[in-house]
Amino acid sequence: YEDLAAVLAGNPYYAANARRYVVAWKRYWGEYIPRMTATKAVPDGAAWGSYPSLASSVTTKAAQTYNVLVHSFTPGSFKGIIFLASPQMVEKDQGANYGEQLSAMANCWKERLGGEDPHFFYTIPNKKLAPKITRPEGIKGRSTPYEIGHWLTAKRGDDEGTAVVNRQFMGLIDLVVEEAYD
Repeated sequence: YEDLAAVLAGNPYYAANARRYVVAWKRYWGEYIPRMTATKAVPDGAAWGSYPSLASSVTTKAAQTYNVLVHSFTPGSFKGIIFLASPQMVEKDQGANYGEQLSAMANCWKERLGGEDPHFFYTIPNKKLAPKITRPEGIKGRSTPYEIGHWLTAKRGDDEGTAVVNRQFMGLIDLVVEEAYD
């Protein structure tokens, strides 16, 4: 929390980060630049053009969670959303909860991301990939499924798998374009 708060204005952690930032700039202009000018070399061996930054490099689980699950829900005006299923989504229950969980997520995204009923396109694994797969019946507004029979990744050197993945992606793109321009 403290790491994340340091980059969001209006709290003591941000204020401390801002003070650190000002001190870093003073040191940069008061020590670093004069040393670089005098020696004609970068004092710390860093790349030319590096300078103090207010942003921190937050790599904690909390930061990753915030960046992916919270900040990404900043309101916008999207005409459509494309969701790609991954094997991890069905590995525990073979897809038995996929429909319910995807419906909840899709409705949250559609409401939070804004726009006039953004079209929700999503991939749904077939029974070969997820034997107990359930379909999302609760998605509000416009939504269109695209069934996949192969995960959307292939191992390096797997030409056959890559061809299947490419065909599926092209099919999904065709579906999205066709729906979007109708």
